[in-house]
Amino acid sequence: QNLQGVRFCLRALKPASRSGRINDVRRPSTSCACCEASEVQHATDQLNAQGYVLLKSVLPPSSLAQGVPPSFEESAQKTWEGAGFDYGIGDYEGGSVERATVQTGSEKQTQVYDVAAGSPAHQVVQPHAENAYLQKMPHFAAFGCLRPADEGGAMTLTDLVAAQNLLSESLRNKLFNLGVTYIRRMGDDKESPNWPFSTKTWQKRFGTESWEDAQQQVLQDEFYGQKAELAWEADTKTAALRWTVAGTARRPLATGGLGEAIVATSILGHHELNDIVGDASYTGGEKPWPAPKHCTWGNGTEITAEELKQMDGAYEDPSITKHVLLGAGDVVVVDNFRWAHGRVPYNGKREHVALFSVKVNRGVDAE
Repeated sequence: QNLQGVRFCLRALKPASRSGRINDVRRPSTSCACCEASEVQHATDQLNAQGYVLLKSVLPPSSLAQGVPPSFEESAQKTWEGAGFDYGIGDYEGGSVERATVQTGSEKQTQVYDVAAGSPAHQVVQPHAENAYLQKMPHFAAFGCLRPADEGGAMTLTDLVAAQNLLSESLRNKLFNLGVTYIRRMGDDKESPNWPFSTKTWQKRFGTESWEDAQQQVLQDEFYGQKAELAWEADTKTAALRWTVAGTARRPLATGGLGEAIVATSILGHHELNDIVGDASYTGGEKPWPAPKHCTWGNGTEITAEELKQMDGAYEDPSITKHVLLGAGDVVVVDNFRWAHGRVPYNGKREHVALFSVKVNRGVDAE
């Protein structure tokens, strides 16, 4: 299914249709001073109703080298605020890879990120809810296109509830009851300086040369929860960060409550059998290092290949997946508690950027 778009005006939105699809909202050809605030609400209500909005031609021509236009941040934040959520723009703290922020044209440091980090062009980025491996997740994610790929590179959006319903009862029970333990390995500046993966070394990750200080940071970090630990793996001279979070999350509602618990994990992108960060192409076809990322069930048992296959099939089912091929200047805003996002392979240069609303508690604690 291909996503239909809307025209977006930063001051107001003028609805052109009331069909069941996303309204075609056109930017007025002259001043929008006469547009009413209710029109903004009408369009942004779509974010609440459907969980996503594709905004057409929001960004003026630009590139990563030139910097991201301020209209990217403005349009994303205005959209979720209009939908009833007064969030600021958050950061990528606790993320599985290090993402560099993108400069604006005025060289101002922003909280906008290059999405290419840790994602080789030839690989499929499997469907995932952003930061679903943390105790806190951004409610909304926004993705903007500065330059589309020469070929391929479409985003995918997968309905989380529909995917959950395709899983077997036994697998759903594990996801609801066991939680997921995530493992992130990092190198050491002295012991394993040639660590090739984007998880980097623990010294760079935690900004310290003190092992005790790094361990203390982990214990105090609210994103990893109360059972997190940083352990040294002497055989491979790597540091392993382990933490456990629930396999589900409850979506914040505009009314102030929480929705029903639904499956929201990063299993497909973190299991060593699927992980693109640990892809052999990063090391010339050899695998001299342990997997930089992995995950197990919260009780320590392995997630089996058959369970991975079942999740792969559910979250990539074409009947519940939408494809979003952004053109230059387009932005899509996604409810991270309702839709998993991914990306198909591509050829040529592709410049896409992302930002996230501030993180909120996932609404479910690990057992």
